[in-house]
Amino acid sequence: MTEKNNNLLPTPKLYHQTKSITSNQQEYRKNYLTDILKQQEETNLTVSRTVNKINENLQHSMSTQDKNHQFLLDKLYSQEKSQQDLSEMIATQDLNVRQVYDKVLVHEKCHEDLTLKLNDQDKNYAQLLELLKVQSLLSEELQENIASNEESSKKVEQRLDKLELSLEEEKLLNQATIDQLAYQENLTRGIHTKLEK
Repeated sequence: MTEKNNNLLPTPKLYHQTKSITSNQQEYRKNYLTDILKQQEETNLTVSRTVNKINENLQHSMSTQDKNHQFLLDKLYSQEKSQQDLSEMIATQDLNVRQVYDKVLVHEKCHEDLTLKLNDQDKNYAQLLELLKVQSLLSEELQENIASNEESSKKVEQRLDKLELSLEEEKLLNQATIDQLAYQENLTRGIHTKLEK
């Protein structure tokens, strides 16, 4: 201030007290605005921490949902692989049945040729018995193959039923997770709107 006066005006000596000043304050007034601002600052800090925690939980839920989706995709791929294996087993079974049928046809042709060529009735009879034994063995093998294929088909059907049940459970779990995420998002939006207000 003295520089602006350029030594034209005398320096005021209002604050140059040489005597001790005694306080004349008779009452103390509390600054409620400062307390309110401090409480608001603490509330804002708490709300910020809560929002950060909610965001962390949301990120964790999204990560868990991604893992569940990947797990479902892996299960679907595994089911497709099982269905492919089942199709290959059925194709192999059809091929085996055709081969057995071709062998039966070959044996029947051999039986007819032997019947026509051989004049001795006893030899023909013995050969017929041998052919019948072979055919019965082939029939037993065919029946055993059919029985084993039926058991494997039942097992595959049971596995498919279990997979369908597990897929339904995973769908319900994913729906619940999506509903929880939607609820958390709405809650976060409400908090954000309150903070903006």
